[in-house]
Amino acid sequence: MTMQQTFPEAKSIPPEKTVETASGSGETAVPEILEEAGKLVAEIDKLLNNYKPLVDLDGTEEQLQHLKELSETYRAGVEAADRLGREGSACVADLRDRTKLAAEEMQRLADDGGPPPTKQQEAEIEILTKAARKLDKIAPVLERHFGDATKEDPPDAESADQNAA
Repeated sequence: MTMQQTFPEAKSIPPEKTVETASGSGETAVPEILEEAGKLVAEIDKLLNNYKPLVDLDGTEEQLQHLKELSETYRAGVEAADRLGREGSACVADLRDRTKLAAEEMQRLADDGGPPPTKQQEAEIEILTKAARKLDKIAPVLERHFGDATKEDPPDAESADQNAA
């Protein structure tokens, strides 16, 4: 049973409110998903607050509360995934750049005739270098899973050749 069938007053999302994803499948845009999740939570609240005979049934209130908690968790997860998609890649890139710069600066001071790095400084340089490599690995994962699906992919060489012909 769909949400529209269960809650006729909840409006379904029209097909024009979808975005084209990298995989080519149309998915519902985040604002509309959040709206639908909010409507679901509101409907569950109405059931909890306005339908006393339903709530009085043995175990029903607990089930409705559990369903409400799951719906709120879903809504929070969608919001977090959206923010991660919008902000995550830039944040990781900034962290990576600052980490690499700090490691390079520490190494440069030692290479430019300064005192040789202490064992602690060498350990810090190694930690920063490893952290930068890990951040390099995180960036494509973020982009693949949470990247902005509304951005246009850059044209590949083959399609650029076809357009030039």
